[in-house]
Amino acid sequence: MTDTMREAIAQLMGAQRAKEEGRDLPLYNHHSVCRPYLLSCCPGDLLGDTRLEGLVSCRKMHEPTHKADYENAQAQKDHFYDIELYNILQGTIRLVDGEIEKIKNKLDRDTRDAGESAEIVKMKRIADIEEQIKLLVGEIEELGSQGKVEESMRTAKKVEELEQKKNELKNEGKMNIPMTSQQRLRVCDDCGAQVCGIQEAK
Repeated sequence: MTDTMREAIAQLMGAQRAKEEGRDLPLYNHHSVCRPYLLSCCPGDLLGDTRLEGLVSCRKMHEPTHKADYENAQAQKDHFYDIELYNILQGTIRLVDGEIEKIKNKLDRDTRDAGESAEIVKMKRIADIEEQIKLLVGEIEELGSQGKVEESMRTAKKVEELEQKKNELKNEGKMNIPMTSQQRLRVCDDCGAQVCGIQEAK
């Protein structure tokens, strides 16, 4: 028998099913029973298997038999569990919104820091190349004064190659196509996961 079928039977039979299985469960209205679960709206279940699962984990009992007993009792008398659920969900929403905001801020910082780090590395490489060019230009002048034309020309060729490399580095940022809004990472407002815009569009 599948788990789904067992749960369906438990919901139909309520506490009677638990007794047949030899289990001694507390009543559905016991403090150890999750009331949001009885209304099929426990935050721990709603956010299960998401990044925020640990934020709203539920340690109370989730038993299909309790749900069946509650529904039968609720049909006779209003327990007002929906009011309690409303307050729980409001608190959960505030908690989740705060956590998602933290994740968004961290993603913004990481993106900004990564861009700044890449720019610093590029500027250092350009400065190193300029220093090499400066030394080679001095060498060319020295070789020219000594009449060493061929060596001077070879050194000039090296300077030309370094100048080209420097220009390529300077234009590197300009040549890169900026990421579109679809390509950028964003934080899912529902579960807090970081998703790519292209993936989201699909």
